[in-house]
Order: sequence, then structure tokens, then C-alpha cells
Amino acid sequence: MTQRPGKVDDDVLSQCNSQIIMRMTNPMDMNAVRNAAESLSQDLFEDLPGLNKGEAIIVGELIKTPAMVKVTGRICSEGGSDIDIITALKKAKKAAEILENSSTSLEEIRKSKAISEW
Repeated sequence: MTQRPGKVDDDVLSQCNSQIIMRMTNPMDMNAVRNAAESLSQDLFEDLPGLNKGEAIIVGELIKTPAMVKVTGRICSEGGSDIDIITALKKAKKAAEILENSSTSLEEIRKSKAISEW
């Protein structure tokens, strides 16, 4: 996955069996995609600069015939962000206190929602 396929080595791009290509206008990037995506027709290639937000062209082994698709919005929460360390430490401290003062297991605490979002 890259926003600048023109900067990726040709050998690397040639090993990608499928591509999901979104809007691009840079000629160097477009030529790199054109060379790597053998099944991309001239018509679809010429459509690349005009794709709207969320539109993509899929080519390669992933799909029998090249297709233009519309990618909808996210249906799950975004991942990959930093954790709130202060909140995480408070939850860990609370869990340790509960475990220290009880015969309840950590799994039972999670099930009882004594510590939310665990």
C-alpha cells in the first residue's frame, strides 16, 4: 500500500498480484501503476485522475475482471492509535486492588464489568 507507487521499486510492484487503485494524478505514479497492473485497460487508466473520494479500481488475481468500486465508510472503530496510558494504568491499579482484596478471578471481574472496556 502506498500513495506514491512511482517511488516503489518496479520489482516490488511487479510482485503485487492484485491492486486496489484509488485516485491519482501524478504522471510518475500513474505510469508505475500502468506498468504494474497488466490487466488495467486504457479506459480505466484514463479514469484514475477523475475518481471521486472512496472510488477505486480493482485489478489482478483478486477479481476475475477489472472493476470500479465504491468504498463505503468505516463500520468499526479506528484502530492503531496510541493508548491513553493514564486511563490504562488506573484500570490496572483498580484491577490489582480488587484482586488483592478478593478471591474473584480477573476473568470474573471482566465479566462483571467492574472494570469497563476490559
